[in-house]
Amino acid sequence: MVGHPLAVKRVPASDAPVTGAASRALHAAASTVDTWPMHAPHRFIRTYPVRFEDCDGAGIVFYPRYFLMANRIVEDWFADGLGLDFAALHQVHRLGIPTVDTHARFLAPGRLGDRLEVALEVRRLGSSSFTLGIDARCDGAPRFTVESVLVCVDLGDDALRSRPLPDTLRGAMENYLATATSAARGDTA
Repeated sequence: MVGHPLAVKRVPASDAPVTGAASRALHAAASTVDTWPMHAPHRFIRTYPVRFEDCDGAGIVFYPRYFLMANRIVEDWFADGLGLDFAALHQVHRLGIPTVDTHARFLAPGRLGDRLEVALEVRRLGSSSFTLGIDARCDGAPRFTVESVLVCVDLGDDALRSRPLPDTLRGAMENYLATATSAARGDTA
């Protein structure tokens, strides 16, 4: 592989500015045990607006768009959380991470103009595969959850065989492993 070991820039959560809705979510989460822990240190969080292009004729999010949002946070996590964007992952390192299993629950309709707070955490980290939990909320109310298994594959192999995650990438992913504390609180995706 060209450029291995992978150079991963670690971005501490404390370095990210917290403003607007994210700031309000942090203060709300800190004030009650029952609130979704948007501030949990092992979660990667982004806010995405629900756009006109995301909605169907009924004015609610067309459910396949939620899968696109889930993929968007995975790409953002790789770039901003793990320090390795998809272009470098695929084109330089010749690695892919296809989804091999996914489950979704659509809990409430999203509407045009909503701002979805989407959080990602690593639920399981194997040698070549990992399970991600993705939760989305609007003003604290759940909208959708996705749990997906992704596998590291060698793009130079026509059969796309799985291969172990590079140690540096795996180490960066460990920063996002769900903790026993979050499981005990009942945080789920």
